[in-house]
Amino acid sequence: MYRLVILKVILSSSKQLDKSYVYKFLHPWLGTGLLTSTGNKWRARRKLLTPTFHFTILVEFLEVMNEQANVLLEKWEKEVGQGPFNCFNDITLCALDIICETAMDKKVYAQSKSDSEYVHAIYKMSDLVHRRQKMPWFWPDFLFNTFGEGRAHDKALKILHTFTEKVIAERFCKTGNSEEVNHSDSDSNSSRVKKHRAFLDLILNTTDESGKKLSLQDIREEVDTFMFEGHDTTAAAINWALYLLGSHPDALKKVHEELDDVFGNSDRPATMDDLTKLQYLLCVIKESLRLFPSVPIFGRTLLEECYVGR
Repeated sequence: MYRLVILKVILSSSKQLDKSYVYKFLHPWLGTGLLTSTGNKWRARRKLLTPTFHFTILVEFLEVMNEQANVLLEKWEKEVGQGPFNCFNDITLCALDIICETAMDKKVYAQSKSDSEYVHAIYKMSDLVHRRQKMPWFWPDFLFNTFGEGRAHDKALKILHTFTEKVIAERFCKTGNSEEVNHSDSDSNSSRVKKHRAFLDLILNTTDESGKKLSLQDIREEVDTFMFEGHDTTAAAINWALYLLGSHPDALKKVHEELDDVFGNSDRPATMDDLTKLQYLLCVIKESLRLFPSVPIFGRTLLEECYVGR
C-alpha cells in the first residue's frame, strides 16, 4: 500500500495497531517492546518512553559521536588513494559503537574489534530474522528449528540476552551512586559538562502513572529494541546519504563548501552550534531519508473493516 490516502487511514487509526505476522520472528530477541508490541501495551509503553528520546538527551552524547566518528575517519584515511572500497560495514560498526554507548553506556569497540562475540551475534540475529521473514516455508517454528537455522538462532540469542542482562544488572547496582555524582557535579560546577545519561539509566528510573517501574524483562526488551533499531536505521541513513552525494557531485560540492565555511581547516570536534549552521547538509539528509527511508516497509494486521477513499 503506497497511496497516501490509504497510508493515512491506517497510520492515523487508533485501532489498527496490530503488527504483521512477520514481526513475531523478532519476539524471541526483542520480546514485545516498543517495536513489536500492539494495542494497549504499545500505547502505554510509547507514552512511558517518549521522554527518553528528548533532543536534549541526545546532545549529551555528542562527545561520544565525535569520538567514534574519528575512529571511522582514521580507518578511512588508510583507504585514500587505494581505489573504491565498500564503506557499508565500516559505517554499521561505527553506528553500533555509538548506539551501545548511548543505550547502555558500554563500549564494545565494534570498529576496532569487529570479531567481538556480541557484535557478531547482532549481525547474525539480524540476518537470520530478515531471511526467515522472506521464507514462508520456515515460518513454522518446527520447520525452522529442524531444517532451518534454529540452532544458530538460539546461539546468537543466548549471547545477546546474556550481554544485555549483565549490563542491566551492573547498571542497576550503580544507579544510586551515579545519581549522587551527577547531582553533585551540577551543583558544584554548572559550567562543567554533566555526565551523560544512557538510555538504560533513564528507563531504570522511568515510572508509569501509578508510580510503577518497568520490570527487568521490560527493560531488556527496550534496550534490545534500541540496539537493533538504533544501529541498523542509522547506518542505512548514512550509507544512502553518502551514495546520493557520490551520485550528485553538485550537491557534494555544496556540502563541502558549507563544511569549510563552518570548520575551515580545523579538525576540532563538532558542537551543537556547528550542527545548527549546517543547513544544506540537513536538507541532504532529509532528502535522502525521503527517497530511501531507513525503514521502508512496515506491516499491519487489520482488526476490523477499514474503509479508504471516502
